[in-house]
Amino acid sequence: MDRISNIYFVPTPIGNMKDITLRALEVLEKSDIIYCEDTRNSLNLLKFHNINTKLVSYHKFNESERVEEIINNIEDGKIVSVISDAGMPIINDPGFVILQEVIKRDISYEILPGACALINGICGSGFDATSFVYMGFVPKTDSERKKYFQSFKNMKVTGIFYESPHRLLKTLKYLYSLFGNINICVCRELTKLFEEYKRGCLEEIISYYSEKGVKGEIVLIIEKISDEAVYIISNVIAQYGELASWKLSKLSHDEISWKNARKGLSVCDNGDNKLSLEDIEEDAKKVRPYDHIWDMYLDEFEDYEDL
Repeated sequence: MDRISNIYFVPTPIGNMKDITLRALEVLEKSDIIYCEDTRNSLNLLKFHNINTKLVSYHKFNESERVEEIINNIEDGKIVSVISDAGMPIINDPGFVILQEVIKRDISYEILPGACALINGICGSGFDATSFVYMGFVPKTDSERKKYFQSFKNMKVTGIFYESPHRLLKTLKYLYSLFGNINICVCRELTKLFEEYKRGCLEEIISYYSEKGVKGEIVLIIEKISDEAVYIISNVIAQYGELASWKLSKLSHDEISWKNARKGLSVCDNGDNKLSLEDIEEDAKKVRPYDHIWDMYLDEFEDYEDL
């Protein structure tokens, strides 16, 4: 026998209208009122499944005023459902405020299982999903982004992020400046006709979307950054993170590897000489002790001279 609750939080499809459970459809059909983000969007879903339940808008701009209305409807014995435009309510969508109030007043509620973009993203990425963290939408400003991604780096787990298509390339380039050429997966238009999982290192993904352009809804997955990589990145940031670009340029041009590769060339000449791995090792010794971590780092680039 199904449990009877006063309010239901019901997940809706993230793209394909058929990706909704039988129980979710039953709950929406038996509800007296469905609170949703956009009545026009949700009406399309209800029409597709032949459901005629009354829709009422419930979004971040009217959330506070709707709470008492929802509570009153529940106390009047009405069955209430809360949905978002797509996916699981509460996760980056309206629902959290009403859920808190429902818990506070000891009202019976139920969270139905169903479609969720972040779960599709982590599963489809092919990255380790034994431990991961969901961090929501990437902040817009550089200062906020830096703190945000630094906190992720220290977690040492696979990361899940939401990002808008028009900011994706900027974010990927910012990630490259922080972490180097790490592995990521861009999950685009999940469950829709043009669904895409684009995996690879940052350089490959940046090049791909710079040429192709970015459209559709994005879930960004960052592969777990190893302890060794975190150690190297932390040292690089600590050593050079606050330096101006001109100073970084001067430092690199003063290194043995750079000078030897530029031998015989004037300041204006373009050269195609490769940096010597031995020279890079010598430069590295000046930065910090030559330890097992640096040995590991060099092993990853043992075929550097063959590139």
